[in-house]
Formats: sequence, structure tokens, C-alpha cells
Amino acid sequence: MFTSGLSIAWPYFIASIVSLELAIHAWTKPKNTTSSYFVLVMLTAAFWSLLSGLHLVVPDVETKIFITDLKFLFVTSLPVLWVLLAISYSGKSLRRRTIVCLFVFPAIVVGLIATNSLHQLVFVSTKPLVTEFFVSVSREYGPVFWVFTVYSYVLTTFGVFLFIHRMINSRGYLRIQAMIMTAGALVPFAFNAMYLSNPEAYYHLDYTPVSFSVSGLLFFIGLFRYRMLDLKPIAREEIIRSMADGVIVTDPNGYIVEINESVAKLRTGSSKSEVGMFVSDEFPFLADLWKSVKSGDRFTKEFEITGFGDDRWFVLSSKMVIVNGNDHQGYLIVLRDITERKIGELQLLEAKKRSDELSRLKSEFLASMSHDVRTPLAGIVGLADILVDECSGEQQEFAEMIRVSSDRLLHLLNSILSVAHLSSGTLDQHTELTDVALISQKVLAEYVTEAEEKNIELLISVPEQKIESELDRIHLSHALSHLLDHAMSLTKKGEIHFDLRKVQEQLIFRISDTGCGMDPEFVKSISQSLDALNLDEFGLKKGSGLGLRVAHRLIEQMGGKLDIFSVIGEGSTYCVTLPIVRPGSKRSERPPVRLSGHFEQTSPVETRES
Repeated sequence: MFTSGLSIAWPYFIASIVSLELAIHAWTKPKNTTSSYFVLVMLTAAFWSLLSGLHLVVPDVETKIFITDLKFLFVTSLPVLWVLLAISYSGKSLRRRTIVCLFVFPAIVVGLIATNSLHQLVFVSTKPLVTEFFVSVSREYGPVFWVFTVYSYVLTTFGVFLFIHRMINSRGYLRIQAMIMTAGALVPFAFNAMYLSNPEAYYHLDYTPVSFSVSGLLFFIGLFRYRMLDLKPIAREEIIRSMADGVIVTDPNGYIVEINESVAKLRTGSSKSEVGMFVSDEFPFLADLWKSVKSGDRFTKEFEITGFGDDRWFVLSSKMVIVNGNDHQGYLIVLRDITERKIGELQLLEAKKRSDELSRLKSEFLASMSHDVRTPLAGIVGLADILVDECSGEQQEFAEMIRVSSDRLLHLLNSILSVAHLSSGTLDQHTELTDVALISQKVLAEYVTEAEEKNIELLISVPEQKIESELDRIHLSHALSHLLDHAMSLTKKGEIHFDLRKVQEQLIFRISDTGCGMDPEFVKSISQSLDALNLDEFGLKKGSGLGLRVAHRLIEQMGGKLDIFSVIGEGSTYCVTLPIVRPGSKRSERPPVRLSGHFEQTSPVETRES
């Protein structure tokens, strides 16, 4: 019986040897994901074939049944490994979690086979099949077996589809490779379909594992004739050769293993072959950098090379080549030419210097212009005040128009001058002990008349006792004036509330109005750089918020913060927070009459507008 069984089992044993040999050949080649899956597929097919043959030659029926059950470890794994091979060959990848999920159902089937005697879900019946030439095992399959069969066919069909898709979208020898893979995928698919269609016709002998050895032979042709598994290393070598960046590969001691054409032109050695030469002998500009390259796993450095015509700038990036976790094989050095970028950076730097100089000249011009215009304008304002008091009727109305227009022009000049000094960083800062309550009352006094004329109720909450703080009193007056100006301009009716209080070591100014409010995007733009303002924002466009921007910067200069809360149609609130004592501040005495910088007082009207 042993001899007769062996005469039937030899195709399985030969297929097992062939599959094992193919797995060994693939294992000796450069490793990649596709080759790894190919090795697993061939090993699985080899063990499946081996067990299929063994069950024919062993004499004991119980042993035959055990071996037949054992081979399902490989029967259930092979479809999953097959589709993973197809996915990898097609250039795609799966997450580890997805791969684990693909093996869940096969694992369940194996568990059900091991306990089949309790439920008969996989095999309804199992009995010996005695023929003239051999004794095998005949089984009637249960529902779980057919569900697994469908699962396997879905995976196999998807794998075949991937091979066909790769074949259609490939050209040249890549298409031939894909055709070989497709043919190899169809062989076991056809064998298994024939067997399951009528197992009795084949005496329950499943030659599917033998068909996998046939597939393996087809892959063997692709493996050695078309270097299928070596394709990625070949592509990698071609990419390195054609790279515009220079590439140098050295051993751990610094001797050159390989370089590409892009970096070869930078060598100074006289030998025809650079391989085997020490890296700093062939590339002297790397002598100092080589020490840094060897000092760590990764290294990056910009440097300049002279002596090759025009000076060139490069970025050196190096990486230690580690294989199998801790086997140090050498260093990979990449040289990228950044000369054009470096020239662009130098041009940008020169343009920035020129821009900064133009900005300085602009600020000086604005400051000079504003001072020159302010002097005659102060005379116009003073004469307009006299005319308003002495004239009557239509003449007084004209004089009032002159005064109002002069006030607006003076306000614009003060704002422009503030922008000039704040942008150039030349704004004077004179910190001194100041009665903040008194400053607030003086600023508010200038708005009482305007509030009455506009029928706006001005609510003032300022303590009568002194509240002293170390800050610049002119900056504070100027900032509060801008905030009140803005509140007045947005409020047509209702009220404006001014509140001052001392909270621990901080001053809190709160100005709220019942005006038309401001758009949130506009409020966000208040804190942007003054250098970004366009002509409309220099007060030439109504509602531009130049005064708010100046107030924001002045408050920052004093070490404080301006927060604006506004709702369109309901009103706005301006909250100023200032420290009582500014850290690192130095007091300086200010002349009692003349004010420094562009806040020089020339008239009562100008004091308010400043």
C-alpha cells in the first residue's frame, strides 16, 4: 500500500521541493516587500504539497485524517499571502491592522477544524476513500468550508485583477513581467476551481498546491530572466545615476564605494576610478566636513566651494547606512547645488537693506514735512478761533468751517507723524511719575462741548484722588484722545462711558460707546504693522482706523495692551491695561512748557488732536 500511495504522491513531493527551492532562491536576493511575500507564498505552498503527499503514503487512517486537518494551516493562509503578494507587486500597500484583519477569518476556520467533531460546521462527515491505487480521505463539506471557499476566491480574484491591471498599464519588459505574473496567478485559480466543481471525479485529490509550484516556475522565469524581484534595486541605481544632486557612498572608514556623475566633476584625483579612494583625497573640500559626518547618524551643512570656475554653494546631507538594525555599512552623502538659491538670498538681502533705507528716508520726510506744515497751520487755527469769536452771521459760519477743516488737517498731520516715528522706531519715550486721573480729566474736558453738540451723553467715572503711574504722559494723552475720537465718530446718539480704575498693580481704562460698531475683521487688522498701511489708511478714507492703530502702538510702547470688543449695531468697548510701574523703566524730567518730539503744543486745539 505504501508503494502504491507513493506512485500517486510523487507530484506533491516534487511540487514541494520546487516551491522550497524557489523560496530559497528568492531569499538570497535583495530584500523587498514583494520578495518577502513571494518567499512566504512558496513556503506555504511547499508545506501544503508536502502534507498532501504524506497523507497518501502513511498507512494509518487516523494519521491520514490528522495530516489532512493539519494542512489547512497552510490552505487557509495561502489566499491571504497570495493577495498580499499581488498588492505589493502592483505598488500598493496595506496598513498592518488591515493585514491582521485578513488573517482573522482563516484563523477562525483553523479553530473550527480543530473542534469539528463538536459541531461539524466545516466537515459534515469524514471517512476513508479506498481505491485500487491508494487510500485517501473523503469528506462532505459543511457551511463554514464553503464560506471560506468564497472568501478565498474573492481574495484570489482580486489578486488576479491587480496582475491584469498592472499588465495593461505596463510597457516593454515590465508588461512581460506582468503577463508572467498574471499567468502564474491564473494557474492555481483554474486547478482549484476544477477540483471543487467535482471532487469525486479526482478521487478527492486536490492538486492546487502542485499548481502553485507551476506558478512558482513562471515566477522563476520572471525572477531570473526579467529580474522581477531585483527591479526596485535596479530602479534605485538608475535614479542615483541620473540625479542632479551629487551622491557619494562610502564604507565605514570613508573609502568610496560609489559616486554618481553629478559629483564626479568636483573630484580632484588623477585616477580614472574613484572607487576605493579615500573621500577627502578625491574631494578635499569634504576634509573638515568628514569629521562631522562620522560623528552622528545624520548631518546637514551649507558650505561654499571655490576653484571650479565660479564659486558654488552646496548643502551636504549625510546619513549613516544601517542594515539589519545595527550593522553599520557606511555613509550616504548627498550634495545639492544651491548656488542659484544663495544668489537669490543675497539679492533679497540687498533689496531688504535698500527697502529699509527707503523706509527710513520716508519717515524722515514725513516727520520733516509734518513739522513744516504744522507751524503755519497752527497760525491758521489760531486766527480761525479769533474770527469765530469776532464775526457773526455768514462770516462766522465760514470761520467755523475754516477751524473745523484746520482741526481735521492737524489731526491727520499728527497721525502721519506718529506713524513715521513708530515705524522707524524713533519715537521719544519719557517715563515719569504721572497723575493718570488728572491726565484723563484734562483729555475728557476737550470732548464735553463736542458731546453736547452731538447730543451724546458723556459719562465719566474717574477717581478724584491721585492715581500715579510711571509712564509717558504725552503718549497716554495722545492714545486716549485717539480712542475718544474714534468713539465720537462712530456714535451718532446715545452715550459714551469713560471709566478709570486701579486694580492691584495695573491701570484699567474702559471706553465704551453705543455707536454703530465695527466689523470683526477690521478690529483684527488694528494690530497689524503700521508699515503695511496703504494711502487710504493714512486718514484719507473715512473709517480707516489710523487713530486706533496709532493708539495701539503707543499703548504697546508704554508696556500696555489694548483690547477692542465691538458688535455691529450695538457699540464698541476699548479696554486699555497699563502697568503702574513699568519693568526696567527710567524716569526722565520733561521741560515744564515745551513738549518733546512731534507732540509740541502750539495751541489748545492741537493739544486735543495730539
